[in-house]
Amino acid sequence: MSGGAASAFDHKAWTASFLDAVKEVPNATDPAQSADVLRSLVRTGLLSFTDMRDAPEKFFLAHRLLATVGLGGFGVRFTVQFNLFAGSIVGLGGPEQVEGLKSIQANGQLGCFLLTEMQAGVLSGLIVETTCDWDPASQEFVLHTPSDKAAKNWISQGYTAELGVVIADLRVGGKSHGPHAFLMELRDASGTLLPGIRVEDMGTKTVADDLVRLRVRRTLTRSLALTRWRTTSTTRGCGSIRCGYQDTRPAHQNPTSALALPAAAASPRCGCRSVAS
Repeated sequence: MSGGAASAFDHKAWTASFLDAVKEVPNATDPAQSADVLRSLVRTGLLSFTDMRDAPEKFFLAHRLLATVGLGGFGVRFTVQFNLFAGSIVGLGGPEQVEGLKSIQANGQLGCFLLTEMQAGVLSGLIVETTCDWDPASQEFVLHTPSDKAAKNWISQGYTAELGVVIADLRVGGKSHGPHAFLMELRDASGTLLPGIRVEDMGTKTVADDLVRLRVRRTLTRSLALTRWRTTSTTRGCGSIRCGYQDTRPAHQNPTSALALPAAAASPRCGCRSVAS
């Protein structure tokens, strides 16, 4: 944490505010209640989605304080939200995508992290059969679960999340470029699953009944690549985290230049097509 940020961080006052925000955790005994507590905490802004990077002292203090309240399912839910979902965007997203976390937090939206597949077992992340094809006709990335063994398993917070970071094999022109991270929408504003997404409860658990773990399958759903490590000078778009537009003209003949985030332009060619359009 920088000197300025540290001086502005009142540990005692912040601790009291954080503990007050999570005081209902022990009483949140079902998934809906637990999700509501997390949404409320997210909206307070006490812990920013970017504090992992910008204020690590506050970030780790929040984890320690939560352990005094009781971890259980909420502890998993909390770390999925801040560490895995938001953390993936902070670490892998382009500047506009990281900036977009502000609106996600202000709206109290929840996210999940979709990595483990049924076929993978202990090789989670090494075996990735979920695919994401670049579609030049629609100018979008298209996620697909080709078989049940490629379904994403044990997805904590998948029961309530509107958004997800999914790991899939990027394919451009039929050529695989290995696992990449993509941002996708799971539900609309009413909480209804978007077309092409199927989920199912993976069954009863011995602990953490306030957290349902799901199996998630996708059939031709739209997504947006996380693009921190992809650049091109030829992309044009509105720059929105929701914008699925990509200009596929190659930069230096880079076959994955289509991954670049659309740069803001005075007259964007994207028409601001929704990720879930």
